[in-house]
Amino acid sequence: MPKKPRSFEQGLTLIEMMVAMVLGIAVVGTIMAVTITSVTTSTTNLRNIRLNEELRAVMSTITRDLKRAGHWGLAENAVAAASVSGLTLDGTSGNITITGTDDIFEPFEDAIVAGTPLMLLHVYRDSSATKLVAANITGYTNATEISATVDGTVGDGVFPETSLEKNSWTILGPFNDTITLGDTDGDATTSECVLFEFDANNDGILNAGDEEFGFRLNNGAVTVRQGGTACDGGGWEALSDGSAINITRLSFIGPAPGDSTDPEVVTGVGNPLQVGVREITVTLSGQLLVDPTVTTTISETVKVRNDRVIGP
Repeated sequence: MPKKPRSFEQGLTLIEMMVAMVLGIAVVGTIMAVTITSVTTSTTNLRNIRLNEELRAVMSTITRDLKRAGHWGLAENAVAAASVSGLTLDGTSGNITITGTDDIFEPFEDAIVAGTPLMLLHVYRDSSATKLVAANITGYTNATEISATVDGTVGDGVFPETSLEKNSWTILGPFNDTITLGDTDGDATTSECVLFEFDANNDGILNAGDEEFGFRLNNGAVTVRQGGTACDGGGWEALSDGSAINITRLSFIGPAPGDSTDPEVVTGVGNPLQVGVREITVTLSGQLLVDPTVTTTISETVKVRNDRVIGP
């Protein structure tokens, strides 16, 4: 029988196999390195996003409430009342009676009866400037008559006129001058606490405790004022998530620490009448507890919507 021809099959040599293995290892190593870098970068990005979101949520709460500082629920009623009625002042000094028309004082009955500190303001122009005079409202008689006290003599000095024209007067609520910054760490260089008030339920009455708000830095957390306590008092509740982030800085830039004068850019419209345009810069810094190397700082300047009337 004829012999079958030999098959000339040829495999890889040892050197070729070693080269292929080295190239394969290099490719796999590169892929693994890229994958590890990508995972690490993604983790870092996710942690940065987490921290940023946490700080933004805290900042949003702080700035939202700060913008409302000084809000009074009866402010629109005061403007409406002045637009429909002038006033007549009866009495020359001390206790005086103030009379209007169209039941203009009815919206203020509950606030006056509750003892809420309200002021009647009158704006007038003399030869030198636009000026402001005030009387402290003390009693409610009926929808067209209230009583007040003045320091000085009506018709001569305190209130130069006994009849006030429409839109020359208004009623000022108790929340006008209510922003205080405080230093809680003792370094006297920054303010880590802010206290303020606003009419949360729009009833026109200052409800002590319930309408006294604030924020402060305490032991690595942003805390919220409860019950009208002072900056160094107890009873504050945590706002930031202490299980996830550590707050390293909370500062409010405005007046000097402990100064009850509002931070303001005063726009004079005549002496002694001035309006304070209030701005507060809030800075917040934090780090993640699971990775303290992940840090972020954010800052925002808040324009308080309710300008401060600076009285006589």
